[in-house]
Amino acid sequence: MVGRTPAFADMVHETALRGAGFTGPTEPFVRYCREEATSPRWHAPFDDAEATLTSLRAASVPLHIISGNVDYLPLLIANLGWSAHFETVTFTQEVGVQKPDPRVFRFALERAGSQAAESLYVGDSWQADYLGAKGAGMKAAWLNRTGEPAPGPCREIRSLREVNPLLSDPDL
Repeated sequence: MVGRTPAFADMVHETALRGAGFTGPTEPFVRYCREEATSPRWHAPFDDAEATLTSLRAASVPLHIISGNVDYLPLLIANLGWSAHFETVTFTQEVGVQKPDPRVFRFALERAGSQAAESLYVGDSWQADYLGAKGAGMKAAWLNRTGEPAPGPCREIRSLREVNPLLSDPDL
């Protein structure tokens, strides 16, 4: 998977230990943090995730991730058994700006070899994901699992089960 940032989370944990005055070896603690942060026991997927990912891959839909998460994400994806579902991961840290800045989405599109107008972005943040993707010229849907009112007009879904029909929706 593309998009691995250079051990950022490990550096943060080591810096925190040193800043707290710890002078011993940091590797055991850093390794423990990495293992815990990527354990599926702390990241139970929503019940609609696996079936949706499987059906999209079966339909030969290329899947990519754009994340503001730390560099542990590819390891978490692997630990969930989902690596085969995703072709790339793009981190906002690689671009140097955060979502909703459209540069993040454009960078990911270039990495994926995709055109904005032909791409659908589904995210759970109205501002960071939905507005960011739309700002980059992508089709977008807001995954609103909480049912809160949309802050503005948007295509809204409540479950990942609603993604497949969106792929052929001409109104996006």
